[in-house]
Amino acid sequence: MKMLDVIRIAISNFRVNKLRTLLTICGVSIGIGAILFLVSLGYGLERLTKNRLLNLDALTTLTVNTGRSTILKLNDETVRRLGDIENVTAVSPTISLPSQLTLNETTTDVVIYGVEKENLRIEGIKANLGREMTEKEDEAIISSSVLEKLYGIKDYHSVLEKPLMANVFISDNTLGQTSGEASLRKESLNFKIASITTEENAGGVYVNIGVLKQLGVETYSSLKVKVKDKDKINDVRRRIEEMGFSVTTVVDTLNQIDQIFRIIQIILAGFGIIALFVASLGMLNTMTISLLERTHEIGIMKALGATNNDVRKLFLSEAALISTLGGALGIALAWVLGALINFVVNILANTAGGQSVSLFFTPPEFAVGVLFFAFTVGLLTGIYPAKRAVKLSPLEALRYE
Repeated sequence: MKMLDVIRIAISNFRVNKLRTLLTICGVSIGIGAILFLVSLGYGLERLTKNRLLNLDALTTLTVNTGRSTILKLNDETVRRLGDIENVTAVSPTISLPSQLTLNETTTDVVIYGVEKENLRIEGIKANLGREMTEKEDEAIISSSVLEKLYGIKDYHSVLEKPLMANVFISDNTLGQTSGEASLRKESLNFKIASITTEENAGGVYVNIGVLKQLGVETYSSLKVKVKDKDKINDVRRRIEEMGFSVTTVVDTLNQIDQIFRIIQIILAGFGIIALFVASLGMLNTMTISLLERTHEIGIMKALGATNNDVRKLFLSEAALISTLGGALGIALAWVLGALINFVVNILANTAGGQSVSLFFTPPEFAVGVLFFAFTVGLLTGIYPAKRAVKLSPLEALRYE
């Protein structure tokens, strides 16, 4: 018997018991849909988290600090040495100092960062509102999170070109002095807000690094090393670590995120697999009942020349068709439900002034894998009824009432 004939007979058998077949398909679709829906939530949250952290510059940037070492220093000599490493295109030093910032007669504690203007992009700082910061010593970029959370200012444009006074506190370690009694001195600086950055990784005030170096600061808080190509980043990292420095990169964070979300996805998929297991028991029951109802029919088929292999293929085909149809329906339902939730969440986010997000994301290859998984489960479920059908004697089957 040709496979096409087997499938045609299987489909005709579905029409005989439409309701039972439909309920079995729905049971499988719930299990498959639960797997896809829950794991898609895990993929969506992972993708959302990575998008918050990831950009092209971050993938080719290393952050260098002294770690636990009390001997190593981040100074101009270190910048020169790192800049001489092959495949390094730029080294961006940063000075961070605690300060008391006064804006609109309100004073609060804010960290002030000294950066080189040409390396703002490496530091992940962009002037989203206002003008680009120049080389002038009295210009500053302020983070929107500082304005909103610390000063309660939501109209960012209202502070552009406004004066900003900072009392900066400098310790002996920052000055490069490690001997004698530790001391802390205060320096007053005046700036003008040239622009505002709304980047999520920004959280302070950014000024030209030369302003802080004029105060006598000789050591940097950290260095960011820009690598020519992401394929060279491991080699550059190894060479810097051989110098004794501690090196971190966003790739480390992404690897940790991957591990966490793999566990989350496995747990979420586990709940869906439980639902699919229950549905598989229902499908097994359906196929077994179908066998009992069609015992006489199987006897006639064998008497007319159908082989054991034909009977086996018939039951396996029915089980595979039910599970595949249920899998396809479950995938469609899970995708529609995920898209609907994303739509509602984005409407609420836009209404509240937030950014659009996608909580649910389904990779096409994962959807195909789930459909193949449903097909496999169907075949496994059909093995037992198929074996029983093959073992039936034609004579006993014809006598069966």
